[in-house]
Amino acid sequence: MPKSIKAFLQGNHIPNNRFTLGVVGLPLLNFTTMTMPEEELDVVELPDRTFASGGRTKPVEFSGMIPGHHTAEVALMLAWLKLEGVDPVFSTYKKPCTITMYRIDGSIGAVWELDGVFPFKYKASDMDTNSDGDMVTYEFTFKADQIRVVPL
Repeated sequence: MPKSIKAFLQGNHIPNNRFTLGVVGLPLLNFTTMTMPEEELDVVELPDRTFASGGRTKPVEFSGMIPGHHTAEVALMLAWLKLEGVDPVFSTYKKPCTITMYRIDGSIGAVWELDGVFPFKYKASDMDTNSDGDMVTYEFTFKADQIRVVPL
């Protein structure tokens, strides 16, 4: 029995720290962390108390953090949230996006396309005088109409 998971891994894996979120109409944003959207089917309960697919996927939700000192990026995200998504809602507030993950050698390892993406919530990191000077971040939470994996 191997003593390490390395015995099972193929070379040139996709690390979880090499990703981009491309938003159509915006420059590349530098998110330091990002949750991946979960895709889920609508489910219906049948009269016999079993479940079946409702035939459609639910909208997805994900979030990402931008460092507070990246003021231009934070301003762009706040403008998207507060100017385009608040009454009167701009027709362009929903944007197509692409999540790209890169392999160790820099080649593309995985791509997801999202339709109808918009930020609907943000939060600045909490403050704490007992911290060691942790970096301030802004967390933006997004909704998307759908997500699909792009075959490579």
